[in-house]
Amino acid sequence: MESKIERLSYEQLEPKVIVELDTTEIMLSDKLADDPAVLALQISDIEAHHYRVSYLLTLAEGLLSKARYSAVPKEEGLKLNEAGKKLYMEAHTINEELLRNQLERRLKDIEVRIQVSQSLLAYVREMAKLGGRENT
Repeated sequence: MESKIERLSYEQLEPKVIVELDTTEIMLSDKLADDPAVLALQISDIEAHHYRVSYLLTLAEGLLSKARYSAVPKEEGLKLNEAGKKLYMEAHTINEELLRNQLERRLKDIEVRIQVSQSLLAYVREMAKLGGRENT
């Protein structure tokens, strides 16, 4: 039985990744709301995209592994040392590597956004409890 990763190609995954990167770019550039209800919705939205990017990252890592395995030089007359094999493999998996790296970076950006949002939400709620006065 063939797995989803085995059937998925770079050409199929790349457009999905681009759409997700564009979508999350817009979300991450939006200012966080001061209203706790709106902020909670923003957190919910970015958490959903965290799941989506994590899933795409898993697929990209699978594709990269598959591409690395497929990129092992199989030509009879091609005699490469370990460094040559590594360069050959890197040259033939650059697209998959880039896709994976973009998703890793975006996942980290989203995680920071979630942490900041949750801290801001806690602060806003605490300020609301205190009636807008800072407790010193």
